[in-house]
Amino acid sequence: MRNPKAVFRNPDKLAHARKLQAEQRDSFIDLYGSDLIVIHGSQVRQKMLAFYRHDYERAGSKGGPWKNPDLPDFDFPADSMVGVIFDEEDGLAFYVEFDVAQESFANPELVARRRHRDLITHYLRGDDVTPVPLRRLAAHDPAKASQVFRTLLKKRDFDWNRDGEALLRKYKPDWYASPRLPRVIPI
Repeated sequence: MRNPKAVFRNPDKLAHARKLQAEQRDSFIDLYGSDLIVIHGSQVRQKMLAFYRHDYERAGSKGGPWKNPDLPDFDFPADSMVGVIFDEEDGLAFYVEFDVAQESFANPELVARRRHRDLITHYLRGDDVTPVPLRRLAAHDPAKASQVFRTLLKKRDFDWNRDGEALLRKYKPDWYASPRLPRVIPI
């Protein structure tokens, strides 16, 4: 329990965990129609309970009738919008103020405003944020992503298609240092 990653030294357990995570992702998409939802912080617990129940029932309810699991406290500001992404590689993760990030990538001029600039800077430089949300946001419109990072980094020639991956590798080296382990741990 002190080192949950130790289980992944066993190739069979690693393969099993990857399979479980893929099945959970399929359940998430089945329930919500996408691997990304944006919800109020006050709704996170309710949506996660609905997801876990859906996944349990979709898998055949092998453990008997559904019982609400003990979930961690989701300590998100109730009025903030949280992006919940169940990424194929990275698993399930939560991104606070995802709506502000979406606004920034839809309208790059907003990055000149402190709130938008600080959030995108946190997404880029924060140790607690993976490259996933920035990749997702940039994928919608790489030209606008280029504008966002030109403003943020004060680099007039920045081009997301050419420079984006190197930028993420610079600020997220630990994420790239080794293969991504599943966030699901088989018991």
